Amino acid sequence: MFDDFLRAHEVAIRLGVFLGSLLLFSLAEFVRPTRTNRSSRKLSRYFNNLALGGVNSVVLRAAPTLLATQVAISAENNGWGLTQFVSDAFFIHSSVAIILWVIFLDFAIYWQHRTFHVVPWFWRFHRVHHSDAHLDTSSALRFHPLEIVISMAYKSILTILFGIPFAAILIFEVILNAAAIFNHANISLSSKWEKRLNRIVVTPDFHRIHHSTERKLSDSNYGFFLSIWDRFFTSSTPVDTIVQTSINIGNNEVTKHKVTKVGDLLVQPLK
Repeated sequence: MFDDFLRAHEVAIRLGVFLGSLLLFSLAEFVRPTRTNRSSRKLSRYFNNLALGGVNSVVLRAAPTLLATQVAISAENNGWGLTQFVSDAFFIHSSVAIILWVIFLDFAIYWQHRTFHVVPWFWRFHRVHHSDAHLDTSSALRFHPLEIVISMAYKSILTILFGIPFAAILIFEVILNAAAIFNHANISLSSKWEKRLNRIVVTPDFHRIHHSTERKLSDSNYGFFLSIWDRFFTSSTPVDTIVQTSINIGNNEVTKHKVTKVGDLLVQPLK
């Protein structure tokens, strides 16, 4: 019944969570900003980031067979992967299995993110995201389409290998989308809530460090949703060791060119 509901309302769920998160955290940025962006091109940059996010949505919808949720349905119909075996062998309830799969997918995306920083060819495309000289909710959408396609293909392969259920894929992608908007937001949390939240999830202060122009800092705090992977795999830079307002945001390879237009962002990896 729950799975049928998710399948019937997938688009509405995705769009509702996306718009709700964008509006909520954009308002929070206005009320409690951490940093002030005085650039006259702020609105232009913001809408170009949103436009790039729109391009990515069109690219994915143009190739529905690539979507991990659609692959999950095919995997279920054809009996692919280990889900059925694991659930039966260990008597895992479906709701518990979904939670475990969501955690597993977050673990997988953590390593995907690290790989995009290490492999030069991948980095050329991921660098589009890091070339943003400011950080706010719109930055969560500033990814090159090819990186989005590679990421989706990666999730689809994992779905086939392990037979990850549709519900787990959809719930994870919705959570990841909302989490990315939150942790890229220019929001100042109280010190009490910052300490409480970043023990488990990635907060704006925790992720802002990752967007530093300093390579040592940008090669840390890779998590998107859960912060536990960075601590477990020793890639964490503690929030309390960094003054947030002193972080230089962006990437020295490209920010000096003030790349903000969608067309420039699309061709940036080729330069």
